Amino acid sequence: MKRLHGVFISLLVALLGLTSGCARADTRELTLDGVNLRIDFGDTKFQGGTEPLMTWIKRSLGIVSAYYGQFPTNTLRIKVIAEDGGGVRSGKTWGSGGGFIRVQVGRDVTEAQLVDDWVLVHEMTHLALP
Repeated sequence: MKRLHGVFISLLVALLGLTSGCARADTRELTLDGVNLRIDFGDTKFQGGTEPLMTWIKRSLGIVSAYYGQFPTNTLRIKVIAEDGGGVRSGKTWGSGGGFIRVQVGRDVTEAQLVDDWVLVHEMTHLALP
């Protein structure tokens, strides 16, 4: 019985160690340029944290709002998928439910790469098209 108890404790400690190293999910909600925005980070382990990504998202939304005179939808959900490496990889947009964009970003993305990026602006303009 002592041996079984020891195995159970060892297994429990191992599982706790695995979950403590897992990436933490984070959701942010805000209103910007009249848009109710929800941003889901499935993984927050970005080299520079999530604040540079928030700045990039806000800047991209501002560019699209300025171009059209207002943002094409009044609600938008963005799911940021973290991947290995740097840079902004790709995105995909769905118009249903006010708008949903999934964008893949490297965990090692730099602020300079985000400032130079066109992918999110491109994805946001799809929301203006039928």
